[in-house]
Amino acid sequence: MENASKALVIAGAILISIILIGIGMMVVNSVWDIFGTGQSSIDEQAVTSFNSKFLSYEGNQKGSSVRTLMGVVSTSNAADDNAERQVAVEGPNNEKDPDTLRAAIKTTSTYHITFTTDTKTGYISKITVAAGAQNP
Repeated sequence: MENASKALVIAGAILISIILIGIGMMVVNSVWDIFGTGQSSIDEQAVTSFNSKFLSYEGNQKGSSVRTLMGVVSTSNAADDNAERQVAVEGPNNEKDPDTLRAAIKTTSTYHITFTTDTKTGYISKITVAAGAQNP
């Protein structure tokens, strides 16, 4: 009889230990979810902040605005060495350098600006400048 009661006490202790370990794992997972969500929110804010520098130039723009945009691209690329945040450009005559494209843009002409976004990071990765206005 004594052995049976000791066995029940040991079994109860093991059961309580398993329950406590399970509760501990749930708490740890909840904490990691909170930190993971916080980090992704920070990443989304960084992407939104980065992209907002360019988004106001989307669509049909006068040459003077396109020149300003190319200045913003040059400044952004020079200020940030991260390859994910380097913005490529392509002009009407296949210009690839923002400064060269800026010099080639006629301030009185109209251009159509489109953006290509990196599907993995969400950052704008390429800006295409086409001569002439286009319908939305």
